[in-house]
Amino acid sequence: MDHMVEYSQEGQIRRDVPLSTANKRWQHPWHLVHRASLHDRLKHLATSERGTGPPAVLNASSKVVKVEPEQGIIMLANGAEISADVVIGSDGIYVSTCLSQCLMSGATETPANHKS
Repeated sequence: MDHMVEYSQEGQIRRDVPLSTANKRWQHPWHLVHRASLHDRLKHLATSERGTGPPAVLNASSKVVKVEPEQGIIMLANGAEISADVVIGSDGIYVSTCLSQCLMSGATETPANHKS
């Protein structure tokens, strides 16, 4: 990509940014993608039967009440205990909450009112 162009709703060029200098800074070329499209594709790839190993299991809108990071175990408010080689907590815009707070602080009990 040599430059990036942003258009108004009327089709007028708002910005035309040359990327020649920026392209020298990065090892790989730029790729522009809508965030929701990227999330959908990553979710599809993670949960698909294709590829090696079992597909990932997503537990959306699940309140995490306890974390055992060394064992890869989390406990949910509904009583479920989940064990995995990798546990990823994604709180959206509140990513600094819940799992990350527990892991950074060394605590195992999660702060009240957090979902992950």
